[in-house]
Parts: sequence; C-alpha cells; structure tokens
Amino acid sequence: MTDRLGSMNRVPEYLCHYCKCVLGYDFVTVFDCLHDMVDPVSATSHIRKSLKPNGTWMVVEPFANDRLEQNLNPVGRIFYSG
Repeated sequence: MTDRLGSMNRVPEYLCHYCKCVLGYDFVTVFDCLHDMVDPVSATSHIRKSLKPNGTWMVVEPFANDRLEQNLNPVGRIFYSG
C-alpha cells in the first residue's frame, strides 16, 4: 500500500485500524473524515491515547448547521450537490 515515493515510510502505521498502533506520536491529523467513521468516539479515544503527553491532534471537519435552510450558502450548496 505504498506509492512510488514510499509514503508509508513517512507515515508509519497509517492503516492501523485502531489496533496495534505505535504509541507516542507528536502530531496526528484528521482531515474531513471523523464524521464518516463508524465509531468516532472510539477513534477519538484511540487517537488521544496514541499521542505523547504533550502531543497535538489537529482536526479539520466541515462546519454545518442543524437545519437545511441554515446551510444554503455557497459552500453548503457545494456539499449538498455532491
């Protein structure tokens, strides 16, 4: 599962599936995926446990309101059209 540049060497344990991960990361990122996970609470707990004591977790998730009419703005229209 590596690309031609060997990205798996730069991002260890990328496909750990919440088990047998190397612990003690300085920095973990999650971009636009936490809301799609089957169990985001467990994923969050696992990520927090995998960080070093002063590690950083950067989460980027799309912003959405609770009601459809509140999301009808230029960005919201793009999300609903996909």
